[in-house]
Amino acid sequence: MNIPPQAYQLMALHLQEIIKTEGASDGLGDQAELLYKIADIIGEKAVKEYEQKSLQIMFRLSTLPPWSSRLSFRM
Repeated sequence: MNIPPQAYQLMALHLQEIIKTEGASDGLGDQAELLYKIADIIGEKAVKEYEQKSLQIMFRLSTLPPWSSRLSFRM
C-alpha cells in the first residue's frame, strides 16, 4: 500500500495518546501457551527451533519454513 509517512506518524501519535489516557497492558501474555498454539499449526520441531533462536536474538516466527509455507498457501 502506498501510505504517506505522515499518516503513520499521525496513527502513532493517536495510539500514544490512547495508551496515555486509557492505559494498556504489556502484550506479551503467556509464552508457553503461545508456543503450544503455534505447535498445533507448524509442529513441535519448528516451535523448538523458534524457541531456541528467540532466546538468543529477536527472531521472526514467520521465517520458519513450516510457517512461511502455510502462510503463503493460505494467501
